[in-house]
Amino acid sequence: MDFIGIALQVIVILIALRYVVFIKQTRPLLILLLLLLGHQVLGASRQDHLPIHDVFDLAVPLISGIVLIGLVMRKPALKKREAIYREMFDKNQAVQLLIDPATGSIVDANPAASTFYGYSHAELQTMKINQINTLPPDVIYLEMQQALLEKRHFFFFRHRLASGEVRDVEVSAAPIEVEGQQLLYSIVHDITEKRQAERETRQLIHELDAFAYTAAHDLKAPLSIIMGYAQNLRYEIPQNDLHRDTLIKIEATTQKMGKIIDELLLFARSFEKEVVTFEVLDMGRIVDEVRNRLSPLIDQAKAELMVATTWPEAVGYAAWVEEAWVNFLTNALKYGGTPPRIMLGADSGDNGAVRFWVKDCGQGINEAQQAILFKPFQRLDKNNPESTGLGLWMTRRLIERQGGRVGVSSSPGEGSLFYFTLPTPDAAPAPPEDRQG
Repeated sequence: MDFIGIALQVIVILIALRYVVFIKQTRPLLILLLLLLGHQVLGASRQDHLPIHDVFDLAVPLISGIVLIGLVMRKPALKKREAIYREMFDKNQAVQLLIDPATGSIVDANPAASTFYGYSHAELQTMKINQINTLPPDVIYLEMQQALLEKRHFFFFRHRLASGEVRDVEVSAAPIEVEGQQLLYSIVHDITEKRQAERETRQLIHELDAFAYTAAHDLKAPLSIIMGYAQNLRYEIPQNDLHRDTLIKIEATTQKMGKIIDELLLFARSFEKEVVTFEVLDMGRIVDEVRNRLSPLIDQAKAELMVATTWPEAVGYAAWVEEAWVNFLTNALKYGGTPPRIMLGADSGDNGAVRFWVKDCGQGINEAQQAILFKPFQRLDKNNPESTGLGLWMTRRLIERQGGRVGVSSSPGEGSLFYFTLPTPDAAPAPPEDRQG
């Protein structure tokens, strides 16, 4: 056999082997090897060594047969698989699109897409995605590149229907290869009603907050009048008058009502701002402000405070964080021992957060009490008339709105450690009103 014939047969063998590897069926290759081995054994038994060109002469028809076997085995499997995928694409009730990310052309669309957008299948295949997506074409292209590079998989868009109506949609997109071409496979969900419900809920919350703020603010004035009258009457009547105790109770109850209103006002103000700006906090300054605010209580309790000299960076809203410190430190001054020994510090939390804490040396809190600590109107000290049961609940809500959480670690007889977490600068959340729902 001449060189050209051998070269052609080698090329055929390589092509066949590549084909066998491509279809991932090893049975035809095993058949080839067994036949060649059998032929060699038979030749050796006759003391007849088979020349190399005879091996090639034998291999070519064998490999051709393998290719034919592969085709026979592969075609039905591929047809069955393609039928399954087409059935999944066509029968799925979710809107599905195949998009060319280079041009934005809609390569294919399922019947659900035709029903949703109001275009026929043929019309959709002549359109580009920027005829549906309301974003500018250059922005759409950048978003498609994000999906193509798998940097993002979920997107929120507004899509225009054939009727001109615009709908809010959530799109899940991922790259796939079809006949050597990179396409984006997109599943589209209509979330218009969900978005509308979210907007209405936010509006209702703002209206309720405004009402609560106004109501609470207007209640402050009559309470001040009641307090003034009660004090004046108490000063006017004799020390041994039986009504004096009643007036004292009126003053105490009025003070408690005033404190509840103050806490509700603070909480309402947390929703009052349209935009809340989160920034890197100067925690040392905030803690100093808290100590100045509570200095009368600290002096009265003769408390010993041990405060960290350095603080890790965290992101939040300073006014809300100050209130969290005030609530935790106030509780520690009341229940942190006699006299209270209190430590204020910080350490690393979980998932890119910083944990700030107040530790006391009081009697501690059992598990049942810990379970209700941060719920509204729950008071552990039923004998304390000043307790409203709102302070820790309000602290939890304010901290959660900054992307953090609150907690307590305590055992009876071993004191308590109250803490809240805030994100680090590289893990800071968006302001509450700006987050995607």
